[in-house]
Amino acid sequence: MTTQYSGPALVEIADLMLTDLDGVAYLGQQEAPYAAEGIAAARERGVHPVYVTNNSSRPPAKVAQHLSSLGIPTEATDVINTAITGVMQVAQHVPAGSKVLAVGGEGVFEALRDAGFDVVTSAEDDPAAILQGFAEHVSWVELSEIALAIRKGALYVATNLDATMPRERGETIGNGSLVAAVVNATGVEPLSAGKPAPDMYKLAVERTGLSSPIAIGDRLDTDMVGANAAGIISVHVLTGVSQVRDVLLASAQARPRVLARDLRDLGIAYAPVDKDGDVWRCETAKACVKDGQLLVDDAPIAGSLTLNQYRAAASAAWEASDAGVTFDAESIPAVVSVR
Repeated sequence: MTTQYSGPALVEIADLMLTDLDGVAYLGQQEAPYAAEGIAAARERGVHPVYVTNNSSRPPAKVAQHLSSLGIPTEATDVINTAITGVMQVAQHVPAGSKVLAVGGEGVFEALRDAGFDVVTSAEDDPAAILQGFAEHVSWVELSEIALAIRKGALYVATNLDATMPRERGETIGNGSLVAAVVNATGVEPLSAGKPAPDMYKLAVERTGLSSPIAIGDRLDTDMVGANAAGIISVHVLTGVSQVRDVLLASAQARPRVLARDLRDLGIAYAPVDKDGDVWRCETAKACVKDGQLLVDDAPIAGSLTLNQYRAAASAAWEASDAGVTFDAESIPAVVSVR
């Protein structure tokens, strides 16, 4: 059973916030809801933000420039992407200076060159490895070069396996969907340097030398699983991909320790969520599973919950799931706002 965090505001206990980008700091070219406000408030309390993202398409300097343009002042050294961790993974398997087939955005090419690899773009160059990252221009041509290189024996590494990525208009195709085409053609599964592997989080903590991190994300299957695997307090926000219904039905390894609406909630104290007989309570809110229904304040979930109702409902749903008690998941609306 996942124990939810309770205690002082997170900005009072943390010195480092490892923050995802897509769906947390921004949505494409727009600021995610209340991101600049929440990050600024955390910085004022002495919490240092580092941006840890599965998106490898741009080098850190350009990501920092983008964030700064949205009112989130950022240095390139505060951005860690999967191009960086992907190169680390490649370096563990092939000799320094080897030829590496690069596919993706500028971030992939720059990270490989900075590490001293000989970057190539064709299977005809007999690369020792492949590093595949996301870029909007990636097409059949590049994916076919990967497949050809794999068949010639090249090591296959992907920066991440995210099936989708959040943009202004909704969820679009992510790197994992492009990787799936290669896997379908070759039968070869890549190594992956991105979340949910905990490597990025651990690298970020090592780089800063700070000791009390929290990890913030919008995706359960990557951000939350990775943070939990790294032993870092996981904070889920509702500004991106995974929503309330997803959280209530989450597997044990994907459950957040902290349920938040957006980054402003880093500045609020969290009341305990405790079991009282058959009911979970968070201050005046209560939730339970009864007769195959998840009930909040004695009623099925409608379209809106308070934060405390949401937290109580999560503990009730998670306990039932862990105990093998089934409830009508379809009764939980696909869209639930938290106020």
